[in-house]
Amino acid sequence: MPDNPQATLPDIDICYTPPFFSREYFSMAMRRNPVFAARRKINGHFPRITEEYGGHLPMLDLRSDDLKVYYKDKGTQVVKDGNTTSGIAVRLNGDQSGWAVQFNPRWDSVMSWFLHAPAVTVYVRLRKEAKADKQSEAPALLMSTQPQEKWPRASWSANQLPEQYQWLKLGTGKLAKGQYIYLAPVPNPAIRHIFIDRILLVFQ
Repeated sequence: MPDNPQATLPDIDICYTPPFFSREYFSMAMRRNPVFAARRKINGHFPRITEEYGGHLPMLDLRSDDLKVYYKDKGTQVVKDGNTTSGIAVRLNGDQSGWAVQFNPRWDSVMSWFLHAPAVTVYVRLRKEAKADKQSEAPALLMSTQPQEKWPRASWSANQLPEQYQWLKLGTGKLAKGQYIYLAPVPNPAIRHIFIDRILLVFQ
């Protein structure tokens, strides 16, 4: 190591816009000390950084490979799809029933911050593959929670579902401990498949 007792550095006064919209690194130190997280520029959804220190990303983005998939024997499958974020999607059959896609938080210390949000708005990015020359105002997809406490059940007809990937608002409610969100297809003669890309939770 060179001996240079008179080393000097120029003044460092840099101000710039970070190249990333958000940075996430989960650790209890970041969650328990939001000021420390702000200094480290960790502004994702886990650290509760107040607006005084720049705020944090008030949303949780779930790709199709983050979701639980059910009723594979009835046609629910994870398939390749180049138009999605991760290159895969959850495909639901238009003639199947019963919940098929589920987000079930771990209600331990990792996910308990869900409970502190006054309300959560849920969006899904999806598309449909319709059967040719068929229209239907009958329900084709429904969303609900178990238990249903504090959350409205909602449904969409075949005509309301887009043929290209779009964000669809599912609803706003308050999550309770032990509650999970699910999407279920409803048998509809106008739908061949429904493809689920991502689910987004935005905290109010």
